[in-house]
Amino acid sequence: MARDGMWYSNTRFPYAGKYWLRRHFTMKEVDKTRNYLLYVTHDDDCVVWLNGTEVLRENFYHVSVGDIWNWVSTVAIDGNLLKEGDNVLAVYVHDGGGAAFID
Repeated sequence: MARDGMWYSNTRFPYAGKYWLRRHFTMKEVDKTRNYLLYVTHDDDCVVWLNGTEVLRENFYHVSVGDIWNWVSTVAIDGNLLKEGDNVLAVYVHDGGGAAFID
């Protein structure tokens, strides 16, 4: 599902419009006293977990907010949610029509 560093799925996937993704990443050092920023572009609904803690939930499918196929969210991540070594970012994205998108 990952292609050239981007998370993107297309309508050929068997669960068109609903995607679950997980990516491991390594932090060599973590400053527990600061916030880190996570930028998420998604279409439509999106839930993001970091090391098992939900850090973002946006539900746009059932509301009229215009054209949101490339909505960008900025999330401040508390340094206490990160750990030195292996971390896991998990994402669920749902699109009400057509292909879903997450980056």
